[in-house]
Amino acid sequence: MNAVLSIQDSPKRWDAVVLIHGLFATKRSMSKAHSKLESHGYLPINFSYSSYFRKLDSHLMQLLPLLRRLDTDANIRSINFLAHSCGGILMRYALQSEIFSKLQRAVMLAPPNAGTPLAKYSVGVFDRLFPAVRQLADAPEALPKQLSTPDNIEVGVIAAETDMIVGRDSTHLPNQSDHCVMPTSHFELPRHKATLDHCLSFLAEGRFQPNPAVACKPTSVKCAA
Repeated sequence: MNAVLSIQDSPKRWDAVVLIHGLFATKRSMSKAHSKLESHGYLPINFSYSSYFRKLDSHLMQLLPLLRRLDTDANIRSINFLAHSCGGILMRYALQSEIFSKLQRAVMLAPPNAGTPLAKYSVGVFDRLFPAVRQLADAPEALPKQLSTPDNIEVGVIAAETDMIVGRDSTHLPNQSDHCVMPTSHFELPRHKATLDHCLSFLAEGRFQPNPAVACKPTSVKCAA
């Protein structure tokens, strides 16, 4: 939030990138992405929310005021996103809830766009600590399948090759601009150097660029039901 306030007197118009971490994490999990984006001239804004005791509806109420401020700030040229896991569902929730005029591109890292079957096994104390987990189930009535597909922003999706949390097929969106798989794990994606290189490519050009060292493997489209 301080990043928004500090640029009000700046003559430059910024491309903002809202970073949204996943459950069981904090904004520190997006710190490498923050640094990389900043070094490439973006205005990264690391959105933080507590994974404990609250549903996604509560986190949405925190995110929307930030997006409204960015959308009305004359120094902001575009609003972009880099969201990990549940953070991608929170992003979709926000874009369904309100219309923003400066949306440009979003990269979703291992998002459960079709839900995750692991959410069905959230029980006992765990269920009370992390009520948002059940909202990410793969059932038709669960939040991921109730959300509309954002049609006013370009979306690129990166899945993890080794992911016991979100299966590759569950990461797809019907209108995604690009999709690929990176050779890393679910929780390492936001810190994976080659993945972040591909994120920069998509934010700049709307597509992932194959890297000779660590290729981003293109995938066939299997859309969320």
